[in-house]
Amino acid sequence: MKTFKTILFSLFGLLLINGGLDKFLHYMPVPEQLPQELVKD
Repeated sequence: MKTFKTILFSLFGLLLINGGLDKFLHYMPVPEQLPQELVKD
């Protein structure tokens, strides 16, 4: 169970780091089919 928690928390942490870095580096493109009110600079 300890190994499962470690893997789960590590994956969740990597997801948060990935999302945070994308705010600064913009390496994941925004889909073109989104409405304009969802797309912010």
